[in-house]
Amino acid sequence: EKGTDANPEVWYIPFLLGYNYYFLLGDPAKGAEYIMKAASLPDRPAYLPGLATRMAAEAGNPNTALVFLEARLRETQDPEMREVLANRMKKVIIEQDLRILESAVEAYRTQHRTIPARLTDLVAAGALPSLPQEPFGGDYRLDSKTGSVSSSTHPERLRTFFKRKKPI
Repeated sequence: EKGTDANPEVWYIPFLLGYNYYFLLGDPAKGAEYIMKAASLPDRPAYLPGLATRMAAEAGNPNTALVFLEARLRETQDPEMREVLANRMKKVIIEQDLRILESAVEAYRTQHRTIPARLTDLVAAGALPSLPQEPFGGDYRLDSKTGSVSSSTHPERLRTFFKRKKPI
């Protein structure tokens, strides 16, 4: 950590700290914080903003990821990069919406001792003021048997590292 103070413009020092916090110490929030710092430095690899936002979203901080992406969007004029950042923002919004919906499903389950049949039941029961709009034009879906919520356009959750269920 002293290296970041002595070398504030060197991207790979906070990157390595982020890696260590995420993978070795099991602290995705702190890992995301350092990766975001690395992603905002000059000469950093182009993939770092995407990695930083995945880590922040996975750590339960999609709002932090959105603030980070908005800042990167304001500072770039490159049309291709702006499109990449805008697309990533939509994916983070999906993750944020899914967390809100999951929380509402859990509140409904606690209150009614059953899983709602439809997402609109969450609004009718007062668990949500309204259903969020899926940013890619799709819709959010509820599995009424398990209570899991997904996006029709992006069924995979925004994650950094997937653990395999079965060894290869």
